Amino acid sequence: MAATLPAPGILVWQLLSVSGDAVLAQEFAHVRERHRWILHGNKILAAAFPYLPLFRTARRELSDLVELRADDCAARRHGRKALLRAILTVADGRAPQAALGAGGAQAVLRVGRLLNPAQPIGRLAASLGLAMACALPLLPVVLLVAPGMLASLTADFAHLCPLSWA
Repeated sequence: MAATLPAPGILVWQLLSVSGDAVLAQEFAHVRERHRWILHGNKILAAAFPYLPLFRTARRELSDLVELRADDCAARRHGRKALLRAILTVADGRAPQAALGAGGAQAVLRVGRLLNPAQPIGRLAASLGLAMACALPLLPVVLLVAPGMLASLTADFAHLCPLSWA
């Protein structure tokens, strides 16, 4: 039975001859942005809260997202074509588990995204999203404080109202 994963020396030679700089830029992006910490942190949360399906789902999705982020960094530096060649070269064989997105369904997702990149959102949409993300954590505080503030305002200005509430 023949192995489908080429010998490491052959794989390294193929990558270096095709687009080694793009592969290295993609791997450096993982290291620079500490993607392993993100994945390990989620693994710890999934182990601590096994009854919450959120963390099991997040494990799959975060793995995809860190690969796509590293692809963006490498494509920005070396171009989409070089990164596509590298992904297709590695995707021919079976990837070990340590290689995050080297092959399988994740490689199909990555290639599709590199071939059809999404349009970036505008400044207005980004600003509104940032404002909403900053305001959302304040909502519970506002909901707790607002009734007390309204009560004090009505008590302070009750003498100005010509109508009697009694």
